[in-house]
Amino acid sequence: MVCSTSQIEIIHNLPVKLKQSLRCLSSSPVCMSTKDNSDYVISPVYRNRNPRNLEKLGYARKRLGWKFQSPRKDYYHKLVLQRSSRHTKAWVEHCSGKIVLSASTTEYAINSQLSSFTDVSACENIGRVLAQRCLESGITAVLFDEASESASSER
Repeated sequence: MVCSTSQIEIIHNLPVKLKQSLRCLSSSPVCMSTKDNSDYVISPVYRNRNPRNLEKLGYARKRLGWKFQSPRKDYYHKLVLQRSSRHTKAWVEHCSGKIVLSASTTEYAINSQLSSFTDVSACENIGRVLAQRCLESGITAVLFDEASESASSER
């Protein structure tokens, strides 16, 4: 691509400061800059602005309770499973108490593929959907505290 004469005239009429910072994408010698990026300064300190960076590295502070406290508090993300008489719901809860992700048999995309909303296959499929959503959002480890679940039935 070669710069046209009108483009060259526009470039020559711009102020000197702007002319130095203007970069042309063509391979024409008229448009190429003589500088080789020597005016760029790279910061020696890198700041990762990912809010979950410390969690991913395992350095973030966890809420620690007493040693035998129930329910447990030493986690970043916790999986909660709720089974009612009509539907099955599961969600991932952050240690701050906010719900990060959820999946339920009330969602049309899930319940259209199931024959029953409360059996073991429904729980298995809710787990698959929630696991896929966790991986897509960058959550690779969750805590499932079986002791906090009520073991009133064998289901």
